[in-house]
Amino acid sequence: MKNIIRKNAIIANGCLIAIILLVTLLIGCVNKGTIPPEKTSNSSSGLIQRDYSDLLLNTITEMEGQVGKPIEFKDINNHPNIALRTVKGACEITRTSVIIWLDADDPLNIQEIYAGHELGHLYQIIDNWSGTASPNNANNQPLIPEISFFGSEISSLIQDPEADNWASNQGFNIREELELRGLPTALTQDLTQFKPNGHEAEDWKSFYNALYAIAKNLDIYIKDTKQIRIENQELKTLRAAVFFAKLKLRFEPYGLFSKIDKRWENELPISRKYGLDIASIVENIGFSTKKQNDEALIAVLEYLNLPTNMICVFEPSSEQILWPK
Repeated sequence: MKNIIRKNAIIANGCLIAIILLVTLLIGCVNKGTIPPEKTSNSSSGLIQRDYSDLLLNTITEMEGQVGKPIEFKDINNHPNIALRTVKGACEITRTSVIIWLDADDPLNIQEIYAGHELGHLYQIIDNWSGTASPNNANNQPLIPEISFFGSEISSLIQDPEADNWASNQGFNIREELELRGLPTALTQDLTQFKPNGHEAEDWKSFYNALYAIAKNLDIYIKDTKQIRIENQELKTLRAAVFFAKLKLRFEPYGLFSKIDKRWENELPISRKYGLDIASIVENIGFSTKKQNDEALIAVLEYLNLPTNMICVFEPSSEQILWPK
């Protein structure tokens, strides 16, 4: 089974890059800002042409030297993946360039903050930070979509806060954006997605029994190439816990977490409890280096007790599975 995951993780290398890079600076969709029309100029190629600050231009020059490719800016409202048009920033590495996707309708200073965050993710790719992978079927689609998506959220849990830190250290005002947009979004976001039946999961025995039953027969499912759907309350509570942990890691350093914490204590206390444990695991290991990222990913997966043939920690450049051994 480890070889099957290795084979499919290698096939999914492009997807792994997307998992690590295609992230939002804020939580969920936020309202678009407005700027005077004369300050928006898109070329026929879809590139955003702006007079960016020396801070961003100098950072881009430095990163282009490290990645060995030009960095371009494009309007995320024109992204071919419609789902990505709802986020405020993304980064993609192509064969010939790096594309930073930004919302062309945002004010220039806001675009620069998002660009700084996305360049933080680019640094992680250059530094070969690991991500997660899961078995794929013959059509190169996730065999278990919910587990694959959950794995990307676990990677984001660690890599989004550090992208914030990296951008802040470069001089980008991450705190301002989190305070003006991120915090209001976090305080008003609909949390019922994590408890569609009106409650959080509390009895975990049946969930893990079912999960490990699937894991035991995973070879059969892979040969059958049919997707396995796992949609239940326990997984949603685990997702909520990881999401809460990311909120803590992102907002607490800027003194913006207390109101978020109070809301979750009132609305999702079980998810909050597990989320505090997960955040503590990451904080104790640290997350500012590749080594810490890799160790924290493994520690969180072990805490969540997911079957090791359903998800792994994968290093893209070496095509090496770091966990499970």
